[in-house]
Amino acid sequence: MKEITNKRLYFFLDNLSETILNNIKIYLFMSNNITQQQQSDILDKYDTINLEIVIYDNDKSLTDIMFNTIFVFEIINYPNILILETDCSLNKYFLDVINKDIKKYNVLIYGSYYYGIHPWGSDNRKHINGVAVYHRNKMFIDLLKMIDIQEYTINYDVLITNILIKNDMFNRKVIDSQFILNLSTVDDYELSVHYKDYKKNTVILHTKNKQISIF
Repeated sequence: MKEITNKRLYFFLDNLSETILNNIKIYLFMSNNITQQQQSDILDKYDTINLEIVIYDNDKSLTDIMFNTIFVFEIINYPNILILETDCSLNKYFLDVINKDIKKYNVLIYGSYYYGIHPWGSDNRKHINGVAVYHRNKMFIDLLKMIDIQEYTINYDVLITNILIKNDMFNRKVIDSQFILNLSTVDDYELSVHYKDYKKNTVILHTKNKQISIF
């Protein structure tokens, strides 16, 4: 609901609706405190997008939602998924660029390290941020089963990174894409203006600075 109240969701969907999606299916995961009217308004406003709203239990933690809802959602029909958060800025051709590049790699996660200045980043810079493409094969599912999601104080993307490192898979099974850039904390607000200094070919920018357009 916060993303509706602060208009962040609409800003993101406005951006998404101007990109080349080729009618790809978009699933919008929303908490169960969204009203039926709000759902209808979103679907009506963005009827040019092949959009479906999926409702999850707002009482669950984000980690629980990710591991028990999103990561296993429609896994047979969509073995490869791109997870985007509403604080992402998208280039018009982001989907084509990502689809073309990812074919070069045999990895589980294709995303971005953290490139910002938040103090947390000094120890965790080389984790793959949650905004990424996930190859949900048997190896990925087996990996998820190794993770104790009761560790709710740790973000889901850090949990995945930790288990990859523990099993000596991180360097082999993740890619820090030249096209996805994580500058996602409020500390990185000004850095995001100069995102090309970090990755000049960025087509997905994870940033709190909603003034940034990479269209």
